[in-house]
Amino acid sequence: RPTGKSGILVSSFDELGKYYGQEAQLWERQAITKARVVAGDERFGADVMKVLRSCAYGREWNPGLVDEVLAMRKRLESTAAGMDVKRGAGGVVDIEFLAELLCLKHGREHPRLQTPNTLDALHELHAAGLLTEARYAQLLTAYEFMRMIENRMRIVHNLAQDRLPESAADLARLAKRLGYRDTASGTAGETLLQEYRYHSQMTRRVFLEVCEEERGR
Repeated sequence: RPTGKSGILVSSFDELGKYYGQEAQLWERQAITKARVVAGDERFGADVMKVLRSCAYGREWNPGLVDEVLAMRKRLESTAAGMDVKRGAGGVVDIEFLAELLCLKHGREHPRLQTPNTLDALHELHAAGLLTEARYAQLLTAYEFMRMIENRMRIVHNLAQDRLPESAADLARLAKRLGYRDTASGTAGETLLQEYRYHSQMTRRVFLEVCEEERGR
């Protein structure tokens, strides 16, 4: 809620709009791009979403936000250990932050960008001409690949796991659950690692390129 624990328990529409429209930090605006109505009165939920969308997408673009995004990304990356498909360099968070940054910038002009779903956001950014075909294809493929790894790791380990296994045996077990097989050119685990490194490197390159371009606009 606005101002966290120090704020009032229930905010009025005016207070909600004032906080998110004038005081909210970038990470809070990023968070409300993911907001959606899941239960309760539909009309009331629609009214709340109208206020939140206006706050998230209604501000004038400030290129300085790019540096804020990069700083937040660096902090998150510093908490990642090993080959982390979510927070590590070129992981899921790179793609989410890139999509959120572009949607915050262009969401007022292109209302279809006002979506809580990352895949939908990538599609709409491409459809609006804000992502090139090559970048869209890379980000889409990498996002689906990283998410598939996350899901399989949670099945294998029965817990929220974002880091690729360090042991060869565990990596092989994960790779085979993902459909990889040992071949003459390498083991299933080695092939999985090669693809992970490729996608993370390419995604990081796209992320940094887009941030650099947006910093100057």
